[in-house]
Amino acid sequence: MQFCTRLALLCYSLFIIINTSVGQTKLDAQYKQTSEELRKEIWAWDMPAFKVREVSAEYAKVSKVIMAHHTELLASQKTNDKLIVRMFQNRNAKELSFVEIVRQMVKVNDKTAVDDYSEFSFTKFESSRGYRGTDNTTNYIGARIIKPNGTVKEINTDEIVLTKDSRDEKNAKLAIADLEPGDIIDYYTVTEVSLRNNLGTKEYNIILFDEAPVMHQSFHAEFSKHFNINYSPYNGSPDLTIKHIGDDIDISLEQKNIPAFETRLWTAAEQQLPFIRIYFIANNQPDITKGKKSSEVFDNAKDVYASWYYNSYVESDGRKSFAQLADGIKKLAKNTDTRFKDMNDEQKALFVYYATRYMKILDFDINAMERTINSGDYSYDGLTVPLHNAFIAADLLPAIIIGNKKNGYKADELMRVSDLTSVAYIPSIKKYFAIESIYDVPFFIPQDIEGSQTTKEITFKSKGLLKIGAGRASDLATMSKTKPVPLTTSKDNARIDYLKITIPEDETKLAVTKKSVLKGYYKSKEQSRLILYEDYYEHERKLFKEPLSLVERLEESKRGKKYVDEVKSAFAEARKKQKQSFIDEAKEWYEQEVTEMKDFSIETLGVRHDAPDFVFHSTFQLDGMVKKAGNNYIVELGKLPGEPFVIKPEQRNRKLDIHMPYARSIEYHVTFTVPEGYKAEGVEGLNKSVSNETGFFTAEAKELGNNQISLTIKRHFLSGFEKNENWQKILAFLDAANEWHNAKLLLKKL
Repeated sequence: MQFCTRLALLCYSLFIIINTSVGQTKLDAQYKQTSEELRKEIWAWDMPAFKVREVSAEYAKVSKVIMAHHTELLASQKTNDKLIVRMFQNRNAKELSFVEIVRQMVKVNDKTAVDDYSEFSFTKFESSRGYRGTDNTTNYIGARIIKPNGTVKEINTDEIVLTKDSRDEKNAKLAIADLEPGDIIDYYTVTEVSLRNNLGTKEYNIILFDEAPVMHQSFHAEFSKHFNINYSPYNGSPDLTIKHIGDDIDISLEQKNIPAFETRLWTAAEQQLPFIRIYFIANNQPDITKGKKSSEVFDNAKDVYASWYYNSYVESDGRKSFAQLADGIKKLAKNTDTRFKDMNDEQKALFVYYATRYMKILDFDINAMERTINSGDYSYDGLTVPLHNAFIAADLLPAIIIGNKKNGYKADELMRVSDLTSVAYIPSIKKYFAIESIYDVPFFIPQDIEGSQTTKEITFKSKGLLKIGAGRASDLATMSKTKPVPLTTSKDNARIDYLKITIPEDETKLAVTKKSVLKGYYKSKEQSRLILYEDYYEHERKLFKEPLSLVERLEESKRGKKYVDEVKSAFAEARKKQKQSFIDEAKEWYEQEVTEMKDFSIETLGVRHDAPDFVFHSTFQLDGMVKKAGNNYIVELGKLPGEPFVIKPEQRNRKLDIHMPYARSIEYHVTFTVPEGYKAEGVEGLNKSVSNETGFFTAEAKELGNNQISLTIKRHFLSGFEKNENWQKILAFLDAANEWHNAKLLLKKL
């Protein structure tokens, strides 16, 4: 394609300008010029698929149809040749540049599809500075509407609006006006990336699935002799067509009439949807190979973790840092009138975990006060290696368990160490340890690795480390097969709401007193929302019997004294916002308007293994569930669990296995007090039960006397994974729950 040659020159010219000291006005002019030339070239593509204007009758009822999709990815070392990935040498540093062109033509059949394409948001320009220079990413966009009568209306890209305009990042949006059902939207994106700092192996995925049917999809790439390429098709995807043209490698793929895939509802893309993974790196060993390398990945992982262990612990700075941590742990143990060395392994592991979290993660950093106060908003990768090192420093004998991710790549389809996940482990007590949020507790099994069947245990030498050099780090590690990681149950991951409900006099709202108990994977989101850093820190400080509160410690510190008022003000502001957080929690969960929030409190933080549940209380009024019917009330109790879980008609005929996040349950234990002067009718009609081996929905109602009604609602998913043949069984109890959404109770005036 001659287009590729001209595109190479255009993008190379732009790159030269971006990397020189040119005024913004000139850069804008060059961007506009390049954008215009790209526009002319791309719209001139001579591809039959983009000339089609009709779709078959079978697609008349779907929301949208992808009529044509093409991706162009080209590679050459020569600056005047076909270019998408280029590796060249200049006087300062090596550089990797690549450009991807994606064009797609879509028939939109309804308003939902129109809304999907009514506006494009993208990053127009982004840069980051590193040791070797600046990395830049530049994006271009073009779009046109093809009306049913053949009229073509091109969108003016001069109407791109910047939503962020800083030196290093420019975000933008482009509105697609006059798009209507029955139209065709034809659009493209061009992305150029130039890298000086990150020149390692790059991953590129050819995606061969979409939630809409695809009439024609094609892919083309060229890599020069300077690239080493490894690729692998997944989940029934077709193979690549590979040709050697001189020293270049030409890759292509073409497919027609691809059916729509379920991509949103409980799917595991890496295990179920078709795509091709490509890894490439510019080096002196050019080649292209096909195939997965699962056994090599585990071996490589051993070496990678050994290197991390060496760099973070064995080297002198690491040893010193963890020795200081071990000293701090022993001092905290002394505070609690306990001799650390007298503890058994489980007690030591627990104490090390809590003390490390307290001293390293919860510790107040005056230089990053905002981040510290909001530390609950941040997530961690499990901190496998730091926890492992802390255990070793405290004279325990830990290990690291590695395995494939639960909903990631299958154990025999791994290509990279990043396909694996890990968790710290103490073999002597057979317990797992991870920190993915500051609220995690010991023995917590990260969601990614729970149930992993193919696992390896890596242990590391802790003695004679000074004799081992960096080049022999792998000698520190021994790897062996180990038992699968346990799965959690629906009772382990639960939300249980205990509700006392009545109707205030002459009101059409419910007065609610609520106690919520959250367990397992349900906890961290609401802990982050509701727990104040100050309360969490003080909770842990008191357990470690530290004598001074955080503010008192600052007041006694020569450096911290001047920040005391600022810290007090920040804590007060966070406390002031806590009420709104409780309102937001109730509003989001019940999906009704919440008013009169009061008496909100946290009973148990859920941050200790011996009190792992997060328990909180609140009192409020709930709107939208009570209606007046003459002198009577109709209470729509079916709305308590929020909006029903909607299964679309096209999702009912499922072909894929069901990969849910985890086994889980939601329960409501309600005591409803009938107002004086009223009698409840329809209590028996509230009962419903559907149960099978995949899960259940039950609603049990009974009158207790004293104008009180007991209502217990339960929905349990008993497993995070089900085979496709059980889909109808899952639908059975989901449908029952959705039907119960209409449940009502009549309160008749006496």
